[in-house]
Amino acid sequence: MNSIIDFLKSISSPNVAAIRHALTVVFTLLATVGVISVTGTPKVIDQIVTVIQAGGVIAGAIATFLGIVVPIINAWYASWSAQDKQQIKRVEEIANDPSKPRSIEAKAAILDAAASLPEVTTPIKVDDPTLANLANSPLVKTS
Repeated sequence: MNSIIDFLKSISSPNVAAIRHALTVVFTLLATVGVISVTGTPKVIDQIVTVIQAGGVIAGAIATFLGIVVPIINAWYASWSAQDKQQIKRVEEIANDPSKPRSIEAKAAILDAAASLPEVTTPIKVDDPTLANLANSPLVKTS
């Protein structure tokens, strides 16, 4: 009984299932073409060729459309994400999430930006010595 269960598990793994589906498609197409070529008239074969060619035209039209639209969308997104408001928002998101890999660098950048303001004349005190060392401004100090 275990050997049957093991066999069923082995043929139902995702890789085997993908291969099984691919082979089903291939053999179905081969059987269809074989049956049509043996029993079908040239008219049926011509209709199949016409459908396949129409599919190619449609695929070409979609590729052309995407070739025009995708660069426009990318340019708009680049323009939008380059706005100061979006960049500040992103740095704040990174700084406020300690799980982000560059969180401490984002905090140091915020501190440097604040320290570079002409209105800031007194030292900015932080509790984390690593953060204070990463900040480039001499106004950022460990408390």
